[in-house]
Amino acid sequence: MAGERIHYSSKHPSGDATGLLFSKPTPGSKGVVLIHEWWGINKSIVDMAKRIQEAGFVVLAADMFRGKVYEEAKPARENMFAFDHVTGSCDILAAVEYLKKAGCNKVGVIGFSFGAMVALVSAAVLADHDVIDAVAPLTGVPKQGVTDLKKIKCPVQGHYGAKDTVKGVSSPDDYNNLARILKEAKVDLEMCIYDAGHAFPNPDYETYDPEQTEKLYENLARFFHQKLSS
Repeated sequence: MAGERIHYSSKHPSGDATGLLFSKPTPGSKGVVLIHEWWGINKSIVDMAKRIQEAGFVVLAADMFRGKVYEEAKPARENMFAFDHVTGSCDILAAVEYLKKAGCNKVGVIGFSFGAMVALVSAAVLADHDVIDAVAPLTGVPKQGVTDLKKIKCPVQGHYGAKDTVKGVSSPDDYNNLARILKEAKVDLEMCIYDAGHAFPNPDYETYDPEQTEKLYENLARFFHQKLSS
């Protein structure tokens, strides 16, 4: 796998966190913390990190599972449902602070499916820390009651599929409810809805849609370049 494995201090009960760093931060660079799917950091996440890096960002793929990678859906699903998203925000805070201390002026957070849930919860839980400058959830919405998403202060760009049938995770009902909550909180929100199904940016899924995926990366680059500018 590409990317340099790094360790950084975290207040998570499991101790310090790790991740893959794609390019070295330099003073004034724009940073992005990438949160993986329920599988962990696998090849598809590395490829996503590279695409974001190529768009002009320093990317840190945060390893929320501390080296564990799942290959079967059943244990991955069980682990996802057992995962404490609020506690997980400790690792996101650590990753964002690592990039800022290394030279990034502003840092955004992007999460894919499971990672989208973590990204949104972290943006709410860490709102008073004022460290996350933008967040982009991809095909994932946290369950109601995990945290108060109205606490989110940073800009949000959501990415969801109009044909997504995964209810309780990222279906139209889920992302429309998310949009309603964020609009009520007067969050700077942009919802990008694609003519695609669940997890469409991942080539490993039957729902993969290369055309819609290109549109997604174009939207992401525009959003982060705009919101992470000094």
